[in-house]
Order: sequence, then structure tokens, then C-alpha cells
Amino acid sequence: MVQCCVPCCSNRNDVNKTVSYYRFPPDDKEKRRWLKFIREEEDFTTLTGSTCFPLPFCGHSTSRSPLIIAKLQFFLAISRTFSPFLTNYQTDEPVLPFLAKDLSELLKSLLQRFIKGELLQDATPLKLTKIDVAHETNRVSYRNVDIGMALSKSYPELSKFSQSLLLLSHGQATVERGFSINKEVETCNILEKSVEALRLICDKVCVCGGVLKVPLTKELMASVASARSQYRIYLEDERKKKQSATQGLKRKAVQEEMEDLKTKRLVLTEVCHSLQRDADQLAEQAEGKSGSLMAQLITKSNSLRRRCKEKQNELAQTETLLDSKSNMLRHMS
Repeated sequence: MVQCCVPCCSNRNDVNKTVSYYRFPPDDKEKRRWLKFIREEEDFTTLTGSTCFPLPFCGHSTSRSPLIIAKLQFFLAISRTFSPFLTNYQTDEPVLPFLAKDLSELLKSLLQRFIKGELLQDATPLKLTKIDVAHETNRVSYRNVDIGMALSKSYPELSKFSQSLLLLSHGQATVERGFSINKEVETCNILEKSVEALRLICDKVCVCGGVLKVPLTKELMASVASARSQYRIYLEDERKKKQSATQGLKRKAVQEEMEDLKTKRLVLTEVCHSLQRDADQLAEQAEGKSGSLMAQLITKSNSLRRRCKEKQNELAQTETLLDSKSNMLRHMS
């Protein structure tokens, strides 16, 4: 049976199996610090000046901090933010071209927890790094701080804990070494695909142990022999993509013109029907009248019929133009 040596602690390994038990350290200095902690029943972090957690005993005094649950929940929220980034970049693949964008998104997601939204909206990566997080006017109210749980506490406590948490080391040796390699392979006006290709070549040479140790396989020789033709195919594909993009813009413009013409045709059709209906009504009214009143009604009816005829001519022109645009659109397909 193993029992905790801290006074007034009744934890035993045969009763409470959910906690861990530790032997005293062999170092005399460290052992004296443990004994002092047991006798004086002081908090271990206060005694040692360390922020390490948990305690080296059975953990009976961890409940002294009323914010321990809040701190752990906030740590989990931050770790969920970091985990995808660390997982994606724990690789030897050439992922450096995507590092800047991912770092910018990671930094923005962290700043959104305590920085005002208007400062982060449409902010470039350079502006994100220049935001003064220590300035109170840039920070949201402590009641609105996103700490990853439904709890609230004073902002200085959260700020201190966040700063300590973000100082944790997250090394990525492969990415760090890649900076120096990129500096050697980069030249002016180099495309992203060229950077990736050069990095792949450098990585392959490093894996093989040097340029002279790269195996000259049949696949490699065939790739070198067809490099020029592959480059021509690439240029042709780029030209076709450019033509396709231009054609798409023209097609979109024609479609928009057709939509406008269809709307105009619908309006003209309704106007023609309305004018024709009003002219017929005036003509019917004139049949039952005589004299000057009949002449006035007939004059108004004829005027409406002339306007209707003009609108019909305009409608015919719209139909003709719509047909020509439709034929043009079919030829673009």
C-alpha cells in the first residue's frame, strides 16, 4: 500500500486509484524543498517560484486555485487552434509556400479572442503584426473576451495566462531550415511553381546525400529529355487558359446583354398590349357618340394606335438584336 505523505491527506493507492504517487527526488536540495512544502503546507508554486503543474504529490492541493478549471479549458481552446497548424507542418514535404498564409490565419484567430474586430477586418499580415495588443483601446471589454468557455474573469488574469501560454515552444526544424534553402534558390520574378520545383530538387539532393549520389534512373533521364517539350506543353496550356478566361468574360458580357434585352422585350410587350387595349376602348366609346365628342375620342384612339405601332417597331428591333446575341452566344460555345 502507498499513501500520500502530506499531512491530512488520506489518499492511498488501494482506495483512490485515479491519482499518481511519486517518490522523493534523490537530490538533497530538491528533497528539502519537498519536505518544506509538506511541513508548512504552502503552495508549491509560491515556494519554488515555478509555474509548473501538476504538483509532484498526489494532487490534493490542486483545488486551491479557483481558476484552475478556467485555465485548463482555455488551454484546451488554444491547443485546438494550434493543433491543425502543427499537424500540417510536421512533415518533410515542401509546404513552405503555404506557411505565410497559414501563420496569418493562425495569428488572426488568436487575436480575435481579445482584439476589436474592426482592427482585424481586412487587415494584412503586416498590419496584424503591428497591432499594439498592450494598448487598452485596441482590446475588447473583458466581458467579451473569448476564452473558449462560458466563464468570465478579470482581463489581467487572462492576459497573463495567455502570454505564458503563447511562449510555449513549438519547434519545426524542417520549416526553419527551409528559410535558408529558399534564400539560395529564389531569384527575381520567380513563380510559385518554380519555387516548389526547386525545393523538390533540393530536398531530393539532400535525401540522396549530394548531387553526385543522385541515382540516374530511366525515369529521371526520360524526364530530363522531355523537359523542353513539357515546358512547351505548359506554355500552350497557359495560353489556352488565358484564351478560355477571355472567352468566358466575353460570354458573360453577352449573357448580361441578353438578360437586359429580355427585360426590355417584356416591358415593351406589356406597353403594346396596354396601348392597344386603351385604343380599342376609346374606339368603342366613340361609336356611341356623335359630333365633336366622337371626333375627340377617335383622335385619342388613333394617337394611341400610332404610339402602339412605334413600340411594336421597337419590340421587333429588340427581338432581332436578341436573336443576333443568341447566335453569337452559340458560336462561343
